[in-house]
Amino acid sequence: LPNLNGIEGCLNLEFIYFNNCTISDYSDLSKCVNLKSLYVNIPAPGYGNPLKSKEQANLEINNLSDAMENASAMKQLENVGIWGIDFIVKSRFGIGVSGREITEGGKGNVNELSDISGLKKWNKTVKASIKYLYLNHNSFSSTDALKDFIGIYELWVYGCMKLKNLNDLGTCTNLQYLVAHYTGLEDISGIDGCSKLNYMCIFYSESLDSLKGIENCENLEVLNGHHCNIVDVKSLSGNDGKGLISLKNLDLEYNTQLKDVSNISKCNNIN
Repeated sequence: LPNLNGIEGCLNLEFIYFNNCTISDYSDLSKCVNLKSLYVNIPAPGYGNPLKSKEQANLEINNLSDAMENASAMKQLENVGIWGIDFIVKSRFGIGVSGREITEGGKGNVNELSDISGLKKWNKTVKASIKYLYLNHNSFSSTDALKDFIGIYELWVYGCMKLKNLNDLGTCTNLQYLVAHYTGLEDISGIDGCSKLNYMCIFYSESLDSLKGIENCENLEVLNGHHCNIVDVKSLSGNDGKGLISLKNLDLEYNTQLKDVSNISKCNNIN
């Protein structure tokens, strides 16, 4: 499909889902000012019919980003998904979702999307309006493109097996819900500014050996980090040494290198 000519006439359009599409020019999408949900599926192997090489996948998101750069009037967009497995949109909109997509999808099935730097071009109005961002099952290695997405409340990078860090997420000061399990994370220090973070799921991030970065997460209630490679829990002391007092649910099962858990005693509300 060369372009989206005509879509600008859909004045009441609120939801759009591009499923394994190749579109050269998305520019008319920026005129859909009432859009609330935008989803793009670039299927991972075994989940649809993957047609795109790495270059094609990256170009698709760059083409989309060219349009979103000019979407200054799109002030209602809250839900955005760019992913390799689409169980989120299926489950939320009753399209049908299988247990395989949910349980098996985290185990290494990623698409060819390795470059999300185009998201940096998105209009600042759009970046501020997005609350729910789903980037699961892609091949990018860093979150630095999300630096100015200041409105994000919920972020999914679940199943991004090549994701190494959470760089620049600290600027997303409204982030409360982070789903980042089954990743290649080695460093989570980029969340150091996310003081409102309430829920963080990082289990099966088997290269992660430190919780450094959560010291400022004074509202964190749930931390699920089983089957990582964490060697100490000093960060649970918080910046003031008094502990993360909001923490209620902590799961560090099967971190076999963990030798000292004494700092957990400062988190008085764990149950």
